[in-house]
Amino acid sequence: LYGGLYDLGHCHSVEAWQGDDLVGGLYGVSLGRAFFGESMFHTARDASKVALVHLVARLIHGGFELLDTQYVTEHLKSFG
Repeated sequence: LYGGLYDLGHCHSVEAWQGDDLVGGLYGVSLGRAFFGESMFHTARDASKVALVHLVARLIHGGFELLDTQYVTEHLKSFG
């Protein structure tokens, strides 16, 4: 399923690298002006937060109207 969505340009990832090491990131699906976050991960402190901040900046720049995070967590609340 995600391979097909990727081929159609709807599946996206944001990665956080420390040198040659992938230390955090997220992926999700875009439909129209909405982005649906599917999963985040990190192996270095705050790396997923860096990826999320970058994603939000890109969504704003791209004119997106909705970022669906699925759940409101303490992690997400920390962004205000």
